[in-house]
This record gives sequence, structure tokens and C-alpha cells, in this order.
Amino acid sequence: MNCRRYRLDQVANFRDLGGYACDGGVTRYGVIFRSTALNKATEEDIAKIEHLGVRTVIDLRFPSETKELPDRLGQDMDYINCSLMGTTKLEQLDIVNSSVVETKTLHRMYRLMLRNGGKEIRKALEVVADSEGAVLFHCAAGKDRTGILAMLILSSVGVEREDILVDYQCSSTYITKFTTDISGSNIYNMKWILNWIDQEWGGVPEYLRQIGVQSETIQKIKSKFVENLYM
Repeated sequence: MNCRRYRLDQVANFRDLGGYACDGGVTRYGVIFRSTALNKATEEDIAKIEHLGVRTVIDLRFPSETKELPDRLGQDMDYINCSLMGTTKLEQLDIVNSSVVETKTLHRMYRLMLRNGGKEIRKALEVVADSEGAVLFHCAAGKDRTGILAMLILSSVGVEREDILVDYQCSSTYITKFTTDISGSNIYNMKWILNWIDQEWGGVPEYLRQIGVQSETIQKIKSKFVENLYM
């Protein structure tokens, strides 16, 4: 069964990245998922996630966040922490986000993420490429760090920008009942950061190359994530 968003009791914004047209076909359902953190997940939530075939969880939060609010996991799940902010310190974000107006300046945080988190972004993509079974990645609210990694994955397989923007901005709707942190997911942020990547790096593929992501890694992701519907 193919489903875009799954209803879980204490895990919000649990979504499948399948179903987007891309280079060579369409992204497969049941391969890559995104969500909010799993620290409040019920036993029923975990059972549903396991039933979907998730065997690897990538936690994009700061180590201090994972220590304070650790994920609840199934017995057969591998857990990897890739703090997507990289060398940026948690306390720096208070300064970066201090003058956020109508959530339209969070792209400044995204820029820090892309500049300072290259090593962790590369690691996360390698885990996606090499993992057995489905992969779930998340941060705290499942919108900013998760949104950036989703954008990079979808871009790497040739999903069009319009679909990437849609995937990004719907998070604000899905998390309202689960968290007071509903900043972000303003389409302006993703438009701005995509344009910045174009200007600064020459596009997502070139950005990924410059942070050391190997072409073999992207090819592995494409092989498992893209289904050719036109043959």
C-alpha cells in the first residue's frame, strides 16, 4: 500500500518521500521516510514504523538534544546521529534566529547548516545509500534540518523544484498539534536557499560534489529510490 502521510499517535509529520516524478521515473514508496523526533513514540507507533520496513533511523539533532530526549526505537532498528548543523553550536542559533520575522529569515540557519554541516550531510547520504531496509530521518520538529536533507535527497535524484517546495512547506500544517515550534516551512525559506545554492555552488549536484559526496553514493540512492515507470 502506498501512502504519503501516516497517522501515528505521538510522532508527527511522518511522511513517505515516494511518489514524486524525477529523472528516469518516480521516487519509490517505502524507501525513505521523514518525521519529527521519536522520543514520544508509543509502542504502537514503533510497531507501525517497523511494519513499514524501517531498519535505520538517522537523527539529525544536536547530541545534547538526543541525550535530553532520546529516540524510542524498535529492537531491529539501527540508530545513527548525524547532527546536521555540523560545527555550528546550539547556542549560536539563538543569535541567528533572534530577529526572525514571520519565519521568513530561517534561511540564514539553513545557510549555516549547508556551510558548516557538509561532513554530516555526506554521512547522512551515505547511510541512506548503504542501509538495508527503509530509512527514516528526523530532527526535532521535522521541518528545518529534516527539510534540508529531504531537499538534498529529492534534488539528487532529479525531483523538480516545485515538488520540493511543496514537500517542504506542508510540514507547518502537520506539526501544529504536536509542537509549539511551528516556525519555518514558509516557502520563502526554501526558495531562498535553493537560489542561494545555485548562486554559491552552481546547484545542488555541485554542492554535494564539493562537500565530498561520491557519485557512487548518489547512484546507490537512485538505484534504491527511483522506479522507472516508462519501460
